[in-house]
Amino acid sequence: METTQLPPAMKKTKLTEIPKYPTPLTEGDCGDGCNVKTVFEQEILKVLTEIKNKPNCNKKIKNPEISERWIEELQPHFGEKVVNYAIDEALYYSDIFTGSLVPGAVDCTYIDDNCMPEELLDELKENVTELGDVPENEKDWHPGSDNQVLDLLHPSLYPVVFGRTRGITDDVSSTEVPKWDSVIGKGETKFVIPPEEYNEYLSEKYQWLPTEFDVDASGKVRILSHINNLHPKIHKKLYGTLEKIFEKFIPLINNFLTDSCEQNEKNDKIRISEEDYGEDKMVDYINSVRKGEAEKNGTEFVRVPKNNISVDLKSSRLQVIVKLSNIILTPENPKYKGGVWHVEGMQNEEIVATGIYYYDQENVTDSYLAFKQCIREEEYKSYDFDNLESVFNLKNQEPLNQHLGEIKTVKDRMISFPNIYQHQVQDFVLQDKTKPGYRKILCFFLINPNKRIYSTAHIPPQQLSWFEIELMKNKNKLSEFPGLITDEISKTLG
Repeated sequence: METTQLPPAMKKTKLTEIPKYPTPLTEGDCGDGCNVKTVFEQEILKVLTEIKNKPNCNKKIKNPEISERWIEELQPHFGEKVVNYAIDEALYYSDIFTGSLVPGAVDCTYIDDNCMPEELLDELKENVTELGDVPENEKDWHPGSDNQVLDLLHPSLYPVVFGRTRGITDDVSSTEVPKWDSVIGKGETKFVIPPEEYNEYLSEKYQWLPTEFDVDASGKVRILSHINNLHPKIHKKLYGTLEKIFEKFIPLINNFLTDSCEQNEKNDKIRISEEDYGEDKMVDYINSVRKGEAEKNGTEFVRVPKNNISVDLKSSRLQVIVKLSNIILTPENPKYKGGVWHVEGMQNEEIVATGIYYYDQENVTDSYLAFKQCIREEEYKSYDFDNLESVFNLKNQEPLNQHLGEIKTVKDRMISFPNIYQHQVQDFVLQDKTKPGYRKILCFFLINPNKRIYSTAHIPPQQLSWFEIELMKNKNKLSEFPGLITDEISKTLG
């Protein structure tokens, strides 16, 4: 069996401690979730969303004439203190991020526009085309999408099926990657062990299959095991293209993994006095909040403290899931109604990060990727619901979620964000209702670098068509077998 030796994960890391990444999939215990944001903080986020979704905002905000015009546009809707704070924060980050990679409109998100070389973009478009060039009855339309979302490459096809999928080893920490065609048809179900404990966020039936990615000391990426559902020989050129594109995501991922790890959690909560208020004092305080006359504390932007840990994925072995899809609109079906709120995967997949590349679009209006997060419940006195709503905009009996903002999904934009956030693709329509249009998307889902799950290094290809291709290479030998035997082989593998 031919194998490739893998470097240990995070082999050359200089970190003195392992980064801890939060998960959105918890038991819902008291204290789970993110810090709740006050009404004032929520208003700041809305202003930052308006600013950061403007083209080239990081450069334009340094122009006094432009920033003054933005202030004039925003103040009637948000108030002077909120706008000034948001402008100060945007200016602060514009001094730190001077290139095309900049923080997104939501905390811990990053975007990069027009950084993809034109020849690489053309290479991607060309190599992806053949994935969609299949007969209509073979197209994989996403369930519930009204034949608008065409999945070209999706991890839900041929995942791990516990009790049925064969593995070549039960050691997910193994640093060896067998050559895919040397193990096809091999393996045993006993090597694919289902989770020992179950909860509502852990599947006892399935697990998506990531691919082994190697990032060398210079940041160059090499794909070491096959991408599930993407034939390594038929789509050899696309493998090379995906390696080069994932390289472009490394700086974005480094930044938001650094921001989102628990050791770097900032005490960014606006200070609220813990003094107990009598009813009269509380009424006065709530009225002052409603009138925008709260004390100045918390309205001036303060420089962000330095991080305790800086994540760098160079010289590391990663597990990555790849997805490709097209959203296609037609004159008969001209509006995409938007996606559902979700996080990627379940606890089985251990996904900590998502990278999305909007690499092509035609004849569609602007769209946004919206974010919200689960929050922990604030302490409050029984039935003190009015004050919770006034200070935090939390209504009684509503889910503990807070909206964080939206990022515009423009052509040739890369977006990266932590999987702690729920996200939703917003609606969009055809610009010219008489012509078809589309938006094309490439996604990378990063498995927690500190953990290992079953990957295509451990699970041989499960696609019957792949096995048949390999069988046809030896058709002279196969012709010696009766047809019943070859049929039985296909049944067994299928």
